[in-house]
Amino acid sequence: MEIIQLDVFIEKSEPRIYRVLQVEKETTLFELHHIIQIAFGWGNYSAFEFDYNDFIFGESENIANDNGEVILDARKITLDSVFVDTRNVLRYTYDFRARWIHYVVFKRFLPKEDFKEYPYCISGRYSSPPGDSGGIIGYNNMVQILRDKKHPEYIETKKCVDINFEPNYFYKAKVNKKLSGLDEYISDWLSW
Repeated sequence: MEIIQLDVFIEKSEPRIYRVLQVEKETTLFELHHIIQIAFGWGNYSAFEFDYNDFIFGESENIANDNGEVILDARKITLDSVFVDTRNVLRYTYDFRARWIHYVVFKRFLPKEDFKEYPYCISGRYSSPPGDSGGIIGYNNMVQILRDKKHPEYIETKKCVDINFEPNYFYKAKVNKKLSGLDEYISDWLSW
């Protein structure tokens, strides 16, 4: 039995915010959406879509997005049907207003370890941006302001973020604990 190792990073994040994930190759794009939500600490409140080779996959099938493109059902496509070699890259967009764009890069197939639960986050760097920080441009600006306590917007910006927000930290154990409850997470999300 094989798994897939993926590198997932947020476009234009400086420094690069990323996660390295191991997932079962039968994972659907719908499940991958939820895995990314957990791995990056997103709130899962907004729509998403995956772009791959001129195909778009999302929550519903055969509806058109704002560009008139037909969206295919992400529940019907598994990763092993998308990732066949290391040149394959998916674009994942979460929250169409803020446009959090992630790239999902296929790294390799690996043998499944007997006593390891999947999905699993093997590494990452930097905290996830707050979902309401205005997209990557707003986030990068916010981080620059928070690094300079003398910045004229420091106090106001500090009031707008969670008191525990620290952009330089990533808590892998916290992510993996949440990933271990993926089925319940998806079930709860579907019941909203």
